[in-house]
Amino acid sequence: MRKFLYILAFSFVMPSVCLAASQKLGLMEDQGISVVKEPINKGIDLCEKLNCPPTAPCTVENGSPTCRCTDTSCGQGAQCVNGSCQNCEKGTQCNCPSGKLADGNGACESPDYCSPNPCKGTTPLCTQDSRIPAGYACGCSSNSCGAGSKCSVPCDAVKLVCVKDPATAVVLIYNCTYCEDGETGCNCPAGQVADGKGGCRANCTAGQTDCPMCSEGQVYDGTKCRMPCDGVVCPSGYQCQNGDGTACCTTKCYRGQLNCPECLSGQVYDGTKCRYPCEGVICPLGKQCQNGNGKGCCVAVPGVLQGASPTNCVENPDCGKRLANGIIGYCQCIRTDYNARTGL
Repeated sequence: MRKFLYILAFSFVMPSVCLAASQKLGLMEDQGISVVKEPINKGIDLCEKLNCPPTAPCTVENGSPTCRCTDTSCGQGAQCVNGSCQNCEKGTQCNCPSGKLADGNGACESPDYCSPNPCKGTTPLCTQDSRIPAGYACGCSSNSCGAGSKCSVPCDAVKLVCVKDPATAVVLIYNCTYCEDGETGCNCPAGQVADGKGGCRANCTAGQTDCPMCSEGQVYDGTKCRMPCDGVVCPSGYQCQNGDGTACCTTKCYRGQLNCPECLSGQVYDGTKCRYPCEGVICPLGKQCQNGNGKGCCVAVPGVLQGASPTNCVENPDCGKRLANGIIGYCQCIRTDYNARTGL
């Protein structure tokens, strides 16, 4: 019974204690003592008062809000410099999408890469496309390649590789390549064909002896002009003799030999060919060359003393001899049978 009374008494006391605590808290507030509550979003509250533009969002630094741009807030064609957005220089990438550049006024534009034309030389054709890494690519034209070359290699300007099938190229351009040896239509001058090395040669065939690009006596071997004996090795005791487009191994003779088996009667071997002694000899006026034994001799031309006109030319056995007056007489006209010019 006593225990029950204790419990009952305690139940009546507790409300009084709680009420007293509540009354005490109210008393503290009434006396000017309060608890300061920190706002959860204090920084956001401060930024709302600044009303910062989208290009310069608000940021709190050292407890103070400020409007400052970021690397991405300025938009296309502009950039953040010291907290403020500034227009980028014209022609720079500056936050612009692929294929566009800054216009200098805070926006982006599609540039005209091909005006003025940056492509020159053998690849003067400018192709502009936003898919090309550089924005444009240079290709050749039908007549821009050098002599001995042609515009025929298909390439992909996007992948920067040449292709076998032009249809597989994303952006197709063409490059120059050497023509095959003997190929025509390769920007060569008239009468010439490609030499297969990026140049041109005369339109000659192998074995041709009258090729315009060859010197006298040479033959075109399909790649170059040469003497027939060039590169020919004859057996011991024989030598190579240049013929008309052919090389002949003949009995070896020495320079000045009179009886070379390969020469005709009266000819002499001059070290390269057989010839008559008077070939290439020019005699003084009034004399003519006479073939001697391996030598050409200039002798006086028989003729007459009288008459200066060719119509008066007659045989005179005394012409060319020393006369009584000490003068040696020569013919005064051209003797057709000797084909020599003479005079007093």
